[in-house]
Amino acid sequence: SSAINKPPGRLHRLQRVSAFYRDNWHRAVVLSDSHILDSRLTSMIEVKFVDLGIRRSVNRFEQVREIDDKFFNFPLKSVY
Repeated sequence: SSAINKPPGRLHRLQRVSAFYRDNWHRAVVLSDSHILDSRLTSMIEVKFVDLGIRRSVNRFEQVREIDDKFFNFPLKSVY
């Protein structure tokens, strides 16, 4: 299976990912601070859905996937 179908092994602030929201996967950027991301005990992290212009807490193991940078070559749909 592709690495894109797996949760990222290690996350960092401002990392580009795919995150699940309302029955679909969307481009997102990780907003959580490094102390939260470094803790394997914390499953919830904050992301910004770049095309929707919203922030949400998502489960890093179930709702976050790696994404190829080529998907960020397309213009963002939200300016907020």
